[in-house]
Amino acid sequence: MAYRASTTIAVSEPARAVKTLAEHAREHNATVNETGAGAMEIDLGANKIQVSSSDRTFLATVVGESQPMVYLLKEAVAEHLAEIYPGVMEEMLWSDAASASSEARYPAGFYQMRLVGRCEPMAGLIRLRLAGDTDVTPLSGPGFHVKLMLPLNPAAEPVWPQVHPNGLTQWPEGADALHVRYYTIKSVTPSTSEVEIDVVRHRGGRIAEWAASAETGAVIGLLGPAGGELPENAASVLLCADKTAVPALARMVACLPEGTKGHLVGEAASVSDLKQYLPDTALEMRAVPAREFNEVLPDLAKSLSAVAPPQFAWFAGEHATAQKMRRLFKADLKLPKGRQFAISYWRKGQVKNAI
Repeated sequence: MAYRASTTIAVSEPARAVKTLAEHAREHNATVNETGAGAMEIDLGANKIQVSSSDRTFLATVVGESQPMVYLLKEAVAEHLAEIYPGVMEEMLWSDAASASSEARYPAGFYQMRLVGRCEPMAGLIRLRLAGDTDVTPLSGPGFHVKLMLPLNPAAEPVWPQVHPNGLTQWPEGADALHVRYYTIKSVTPSTSEVEIDVVRHRGGRIAEWAASAETGAVIGLLGPAGGELPENAASVLLCADKTAVPALARMVACLPEGTKGHLVGEAASVSDLKQYLPDTALEMRAVPAREFNEVLPDLAKSLSAVAPPQFAWFAGEHATAQKMRRLFKADLKLPKGRQFAISYWRKGQVKNAI
């Protein structure tokens, strides 16, 4: 089932807005198709953003595989438009908006969760077991990424995002502002309303520090699920991930069709560590220690691809390494869009990107 929402807004130079959204999408490796004069479709697989312009009018329609995905797509459109037209979010009215007279509510896919347990499934990872008071079955998919959120001020009581009457998510600001980061769901247990999420252990990250030190019963916000780049009809793959992306790597491996061949490179002390953490797979595994992962990976991936050319390639991890891997996938492996993804999860040296 597809979910959709549309908005029409009067702006100056609407064609510029369409062009800007398309450029941003291409920068993030999305497929952009021209669908008519002044019209574009940003193809994100099961999810799409359709934009067009006419005279002084900008029209956007988002199509998502779930209601949480629709909220994320609406936010993406609104945030990029706001870069061109400050204040546009307040003027935007989406077709699925709550009526102005209704009370504010949480966006679809929002859960207040509490910590009920933790363990260490792999050196450097903390597995959080979180429980909610509502049905968590929708977190089983489609999509396996979620946003976790905590108050920027550890001493503050959380104020969670709500739905603005115009249909957009209204995020708390000022003293109530939230620290929000994407994570990957490891497992969902609807019978107990529990989910498990693995977090990298490190200093300086608001959520990472909470994962290591929060007491049982502490609350955290969760929004999702959405996203997840999965290979379709690829007999051979190349999958690479640093420690921050190993949980996403595990979900991808679990979804591979039986008999899929290729290589997997993960940041770990040993192949045995990877095998213990990841689902069983026919992929040939390579482990690279953290101290040399980003330096070694591009050349290693290139040499492995020469032995077994992949039909699908994926990397997630540090920003600069993602750029190098994107060039490798496009220029050397010559993989088209939709067959290669190089995703930045964090940026070295920038505290604001700490997870």
